[in-house]
Amino acid sequence: MISPSRSLLPAAFAVLVSSCGSDASSTTEPIPLDLSRTVIVVPNGQADVPTLVTIELRDEQGGIFTDETPSPAMEVSGENAGAETDVTRSGDGTFMASYTPVSLGMDTLRFTHEDAALPGGPFPSRVRIVFETGVGAPTVDGVLSAGEWDAATAYPVFAGPLAGSTVRFMVDETDLYAAARVPDPGTANGSFAVRFDNTLDLMPAGDDLVSYGDAFYDGHFEDVYMPDDVPHGDGARMSADGWTVFELRHPLSSGDPQDISVARGGSVGVCVIHGSSLTSFSSEFTYPPECISVIFGVPTYAELLIAP
Repeated sequence: MISPSRSLLPAAFAVLVSSCGSDASSTTEPIPLDLSRTVIVVPNGQADVPTLVTIELRDEQGGIFTDETPSPAMEVSGENAGAETDVTRSGDGTFMASYTPVSLGMDTLRFTHEDAALPGGPFPSRVRIVFETGVGAPTVDGVLSAGEWDAATAYPVFAGPLAGSTVRFMVDETDLYAAARVPDPGTANGSFAVRFDNTLDLMPAGDDLVSYGDAFYDGHFEDVYMPDDVPHGDGARMSADGWTVFELRHPLSSGDPQDISVARGGSVGVCVIHGSSLTSFSSEFTYPPECISVIFGVPTYAELLIAP
């Protein structure tokens, strides 16, 4: 009679062999890296804020390459040439490259992997100042009534005798609003203007401009500044306690080709200007500084992000 222990040995051995064979058959070779499939996403930058770039190295089948490989390298040229860069590997097999620009203008980013240029570059990144709108419909009367502008951030602008000035932006379903509060330097209150870079192309041709001094003006730039055939919007100005407040309203999209046309959730370039006998378009009375000089090729518009 065969003992139970002896009868189980062949079966156990067969299971072991079967298991080993299964493991061997499931082993696969890694899919090779294909640098031509690399995906790089470069955003526009913001002064004094890290610019974060996503780099995805991919394999020959287009999947994320998760095997060990040296990190890519990033080089910055342009307004922030030589800026210190950092590249770290993310847990999902992607990489995050970063640098912190300090100067406004255009940067160019180049990427390499073990000295091989990665595809798609060089990549532009425009370093700009960013404003954001609040949501609401303030009354355009030159008065910052209690609570009226609370949803909008008060951004510091201007310098010199106008240090302490602020500007805010609001949006409702149809209109864009701007309010400026400036110290009154005894120049008959002056004027306030917002110049819009409609296409964020840093070029003056086609730009829209609205202003209020003694009256509301709506104009645009061709080779020179021209008043619009039909003005759209309104403005107001009031002075009290050593401060002057300006408020402006302009349609998001009036249908007039001489005006801006922007949707909620979009963005538009802005340059804010205070005009008086003191200014002469000095950098102290424009924001970003010298943005009015974009007509001479200075790329310093801010970007206004319009709430969705």
